[in-house]
Amino acid sequence: MRQASLTVAACATLLWIGAVYAKPKPPPPGPTCTQRQSQEGSDLTHKQDECTDKLTRYGCDVGVCSLGLNECAAERDQCVNTDLPACRAELAQCLPARPLKTGQTTSYGTGSDGDVQKGVSRSLTDNGDGTITDNKTGLMWEKKDQSGGIHDWNNAYTWSGASYDSTNIMDGTITTTFLAALNGGGGFAGHTDWRIPNRFELESIVNLQNVNPAVDTAFNTSCVASCTVTTCSCTQSYNYWSSTSYQDFPYSAWFVSYYDGYVYYNSKNYSSDVRAVRGGS
Repeated sequence: MRQASLTVAACATLLWIGAVYAKPKPPPPGPTCTQRQSQEGSDLTHKQDECTDKLTRYGCDVGVCSLGLNECAAERDQCVNTDLPACRAELAQCLPARPLKTGQTTSYGTGSDGDVQKGVSRSLTDNGDGTITDNKTGLMWEKKDQSGGIHDWNNAYTWSGASYDSTNIMDGTITTTFLAALNGGGGFAGHTDWRIPNRFELESIVNLQNVNPAVDTAFNTSCVASCTVTTCSCTQSYNYWSSTSYQDFPYSAWFVSYYDGYVYYNSKNYSSDVRAVRGGS
């Protein structure tokens, strides 16, 4: 009996000791309210510093970007308005010259001019001041009208004057009257370097698709009585002097007939139509 009591007592003791050691330990104490406030304040200050830094840095970047955009726009304008036209002009000088299309579009069989239409396409601009610019040759042409003035399409001039049948130089009314009027004072359309075109220049405005006159519409439009070079463009279907002499008979010079594009020569003391030109290389 005594031994049983001791056993019960021992078991009770062991159960109490197990219960004590089996109880979970409490968690370590967390940061105090003051500690948390201090940490959060530090975090807030750090975030504010980051925000200020980004605003300063990005604001600076925006300013630099705006300055860069302005510089880019200025460079673009320089390129488009100055450098590119100059480059095109230089390129035109470098590239081998190619003949213009004849203008003929009617085909007369495979391989005919109207079928293949080879050559550089024509491009003409009416400048609104009595002149036409050929954008492919670079030549600027005088327009003709029916105003009765210096540009009238009925005016005719001699190539040679007193020098005819001797030195045969260009001293006829083509220079003493016509060019003298165009280049006098402030000049025609603001230019004082008008001249007589050579034979090939004169042929360059022939359009062989057209007849009577054989020119592009830029040289034959709205041609009515009393019209002026700013309101119309006229071309007589007659012979127009070139500045090129006929070498076999120097008292003659080449002309181009704008009726059909026919080219021949005539005595320099004859009177013929004339159209002035300027520019070219």
